[in-house]
Amino acid sequence: GGVARVAMSLSRKVVPPHVAEPFILSGYRPIMESRESLLLATTSGLFGSHNQIANVWSHLLGLAWALMRLVHTLSSGGLHALARYSVVAFHCSAVFVLTASAVAHCFGPILPLTPSKRLWLIDHSAIIVAIGGSYVPGLVYGFRCRPVSRAVYAVSVSLALLTSIGLTFAAPTVAVGPAGQRSSADRWRIRVLVGTAAFGLVPLGHWLSCCATRVDIGVLLPGLLAMFVCYGCGLFFFLSKLPERFVPGRVEKFGSHFIWHMFIVAALWSWDVSCEQLLGHSWECT
Repeated sequence: GGVARVAMSLSRKVVPPHVAEPFILSGYRPIMESRESLLLATTSGLFGSHNQIANVWSHLLGLAWALMRLVHTLSSGGLHALARYSVVAFHCSAVFVLTASAVAHCFGPILPLTPSKRLWLIDHSAIIVAIGGSYVPGLVYGFRCRPVSRAVYAVSVSLALLTSIGLTFAAPTVAVGPAGQRSSADRWRIRVLVGTAAFGLVPLGHWLSCCATRVDIGVLLPGLLAMFVCYGCGLFFFLSKLPERFVPGRVEKFGSHFIWHMFIVAALWSWDVSCEQLLGHSWECT
């Protein structure tokens, strides 16, 4: 029946090309044939034994953490308005990326080509939003006495993020999910994404040279560097397809994409530690 079909575990050889992932040989779910099977598909996606289960739950658990941090920041008393809403912006971006990712990995691999691709496009765009949200507390706090510099960096980052999102949706006919060969549009998306994240080193260097106090450096720098390292390490595994490249079929549930997910959560957590400390500082220009 329908329950048995939804719970089936399929080989890579029998699933559609838009679902098949490089070096992942088993643990695939059947494509959902009707809306009536949505509940069964959801249950299977959350609790079944398939190759996306670790990807789903890594970001569902991360989402629970991000929601708790968001509620905590919103409900904390005595915070400067700029401090509260700058950190809330970061927390909202974390909630968005973790939600989009969990939904995409739960449903993207069981949907037909077009709706599956839309989910992966949203998932990719959510990463861009998370990067943008991560900029907000640092720019607002670090350049609180230099509004012109803050505005220039904010506009630059916004343009880069909009460009990256535009590239994401500019070629919706190419594969943007975990499967398939990367097209030139996909490569450009990744380059713009990496460039936008790496651009953060520019305002960081400016801030260190012009207006950072020793106390500020002690609060901000560890979280910033840890975030950069986590994103860099995660991207390495995401692009290299390690370890499954060397052991195909052996790490179906805990391959490179799961490692990428864990580094995303670690990056968000690292920056949140610094943001939490920032909330106790004065955000006025002194």
